[in-house]
Amino acid sequence: MKRLLTLICALSLCSVVLASDINGTGTLTEHTFRHKGVEYTYYLYTPQHLKADAPLLMVFHGYGSRDIPSIKYGFQPVADKHGFAICYPRGPKDQKGKRYWSVGYQFQIDNGMMRDDTGFAVRLVKHLQKHYKL
Repeated sequence: MKRLLTLICALSLCSVVLASDINGTGTLTEHTFRHKGVEYTYYLYTPQHLKADAPLLMVFHGYGSRDIPSIKYGFQPVADKHGFAICYPRGPKDQKGKRYWSVGYQFQIDNGMMRDDTGFAVRLVKHLQKHYKL
């Protein structure tokens, strides 16, 4: 029981420490990007002193994401410390208003929900590399 209580306290302390600096010190900007007639949104996080040719981390959300994908996991302070940019692309919404990626599930095929999300991701990475020198 004592070990369990110690573990719970340690995890609580970690979450408080992470939550205090979860946004990082860089800049988070919202953008739109059109691919094959579909408008996508993405967020780009760049640390304050990002060097040319810095690495780029792409963070994709799961089905139905409402917030900026995975921002709560604390990647931004890590990007500040290690010098890489982060892109949070957002899939367009389905008929239920939930964001999704077209991954070829049968229900997506049956309901005409297929689109070229892979092509979008490839074009977006190339765009970010060229315009932000990543």
